[in-house]
Amino acid sequence: MKDKYKKRWILVGIIWSFALATFIFNLVKIERYSKEKEKLVAQKRINEFIKKHKSVLKNAVQEKKRLYDHIPSPNIGLIKIEELLNKLAKENGLEVTQIGHEEAVEGVDSINLSITCRGAIRDLIKTLYSISGYPYLEINTVKLDLDRDKKGIFEIRLKYKFVISPQ
Repeated sequence: MKDKYKKRWILVGIIWSFALATFIFNLVKIERYSKEKEKLVAQKRINEFIKKHKSVLKNAVQEKKRLYDHIPSPNIGLIKIEELLNKLAKENGLEVTQIGHEEAVEGVDSINLSITCRGAIRDLIKTLYSISGYPYLEINTVKLDLDRDKKGIFEIRLKYKFVISPQ
């Protein structure tokens, strides 16, 4: 008689073990399914956002491109900027005495520049206004050393932002 109950309890244990294993298997499957569904919903929302705001995003990308000068190498960019600064200063009546810059470091996308010039303060203001037309040139500081005729020596410190891109 004991043998008969023993076999029944073993059978009941096997059935309950199978039920428990099936329950755990289903929980794992449901969890995996929910995560996949969340990923799909998030991706769908991102795609909808991109479609809805495509023109704004496109303008933002173009604006970001405009904020950096695209050059093949930092040295070429420095030569280009030195010529540009000389040209702007001379067009606005300033005499450039010195243009200096820090060394280009690999992995850094900006270089600090300084330009020292002589002339009238109104010519300096015109030059600063001309420089502000180039979004990749950021004016940091301007030092003035004026005499009584409102002429003097000016030092303009700039940050030149660039991106190295093959052309």
